[in-house]
Amino acid sequence: MLKRTIVIANPASLHLRDNQMKILLKGDVENERSVPIEDVGIVLIENQQVNLSIPLMIALTDSNVIVVFCVCLIHSSCHYLLMLHKEKY
Repeated sequence: MLKRTIVIANPASLHLRDNQMKILLKGDVENERSVPIEDVGIVLIENQQVNLSIPLMIALTDSNVIVVFCVCLIHSSCHYLLMLHKEKY
């Protein structure tokens, strides 16, 4: 079966309910999304304002889901300047 990749790029709260990952985006209280744990292959978290519950982490680990935390410490404009000054060999 094909597994899903879930990308969380905005501030959100992630928790476990009924063996499903519940995703509640901050500022969007009315619209809670859910994904069955058995359908998830990778969870990619790209925002430092994501809350993750311990029961969810345990359920993801038990289902062999890969959880990746991406944190960019360099602002995009600084990264662009670094790329302009990179020497080519």
